Amino acid sequence: MKGFSAGIIAGGRAERFGGRVKALLPIGGKTLIERIAGELAGVAGEIIVSTDKVDICRAVGEGIICTMDLIPGRGPLSGIHGVLARASFSDVFVCAADMPYVSAGLVSRMYRHFLRGRRGGLVKALVPRYRVCLDNAFRSFMEPLFAFYGRELVEEMADYLIRSSRPSVHDFLRWIDCDFFDVGEEEIEAFTNINTPLDYEKLKKSYRIKEV
Repeated sequence: MKGFSAGIIAGGRAERFGGRVKALLPIGGKTLIERIAGELAGVAGEIIVSTDKVDICRAVGEGIICTMDLIPGRGPLSGIHGVLARASFSDVFVCAADMPYVSAGLVSRMYRHFLRGRRGGLVKALVPRYRVCLDNAFRSFMEPLFAFYGRELVEEMADYLIRSSRPSVHDFLRWIDCDFFDVGEEEIEAFTNINTPLDYEKLKKSYRIKEV
């Protein structure tokens, strides 16, 4: 496949994690970002890490591009914009650096769906959508930090980042031609992220990834 760029957003202050760099958390003998990059390496044509931390660039090693936000201090959308601006491919997958269960298989299936929409000349982004039962009722969610974006969105995204008082990825997606990819309950684990030390302890105790 390898017809797209993959970006890993490793920014943010991790306030709920005491400021610790989540991308460098050890999981099964590797850092979290090494695990994600390794999963994506088999399907993406290049990997770009959006970060302002030198330690993260060192952790991912050679062959992976590091870039910084061109419009800093505007949240996750700044990181997505920075990746799109640096990408060599027209199609770009983006995920957060605290997602231990990123699935290359799911990413590949999303990309095939994205390509079909791109051929029509309209779709600029593809975002996974899923349903969860909460309080005896089903609610729909989407995950824009596990999504595909067209590189042509760079200027439109920059304009939004500059003019918006409180830029939001969800808000930006409302203004563009965005398609959705429905994900079943058996695959929503891919969207798990590590927000707190308790999340990290639960991850280390999980049967799928064990700390060594």
